[in-house]
Amino acid sequence: MEQNLLLTFTSSMQFGIFGAVVFIIFGWVDNKERFTDVGRFIFIALGIYALWILLSGQVQVPETAGNEISKELRAISFFKGVVICSGICLLSLVLKLFKIRYYRFVTLICVVFSLFLFFTVYTLQQKG
Repeated sequence: MEQNLLLTFTSSMQFGIFGAVVFIIFGWVDNKERFTDVGRFIFIALGIYALWILLSGQVQVPETAGNEISKELRAISFFKGVVICSGICLLSLVLKLFKIRYYRFVTLICVVFSLFLFFTVYTLQQKG
């Protein structure tokens, strides 16, 4: 796979994760649910984008010799993590729509998991 395409996919996800976390935290600080909802929708859009990348076969894993894990394989696991984070955020949105009070806790889990993904993709991009 071309390295520029992989960098484009991971960088766009990284910027999206950063934007969603900023919107959610800003919405919590200012007590404005609209901003928190925008952050949730960004996570859901990122999940759909990651699902498209996974299902369309955009990332091809080359054959490796030995125990080394390729960069493309780590990117695929990152994209799967984004899909899981999107599912958690979708659960938070459904809980909010049904007015169940634990939706903020589920959103917090999503934010913590997305920060883990943010730094995972950061190290993925740094390793050559």
